[in-house]
Amino acid sequence: MITLKPIGRKSPQTKEVKYYPTQAESSPIDIEAVAEQIKDNSTFSRGDIKATLNALQKSVIEALLAGYSVRFGDLGSFRPTIRTRSVKSKEEVTASLIERVHVHFTPSTNIKRKLHKNNLKFQVKK
Repeated sequence: MITLKPIGRKSPQTKEVKYYPTQAESSPIDIEAVAEQIKDNSTFSRGDIKATLNALQKSVIEALLAGYSVRFGDLGSFRPTIRTRSVKSKEEVTASLIERVHVHFTPSTNIKRKLHKNNLKFQVKK
């Protein structure tokens, strides 16, 4: 269940405060919890699952560092992206123009469909 909290925002034009639902912060689920959930739904040991997940993390990081995108079937894909400065000619283009490197996640069509608001449950925290 996703917890919502009301937040007030003042309109710059009318100065009237209107309230909107925003998603309340929640604690992330760590790799230990994921391993436990997988163990409960499989015949593998928690240790084997944890080792596999750790190897998966390492492989994804190495692939991203090498410039590859990584696809995870029904989850989606991760890909490295960059933010750069511009210059006037292509001769001036160098790697020093890179300001930041990000990792972008694109959910699959399947996960987008499942995360539709009609499939989720919400509660308002006052």
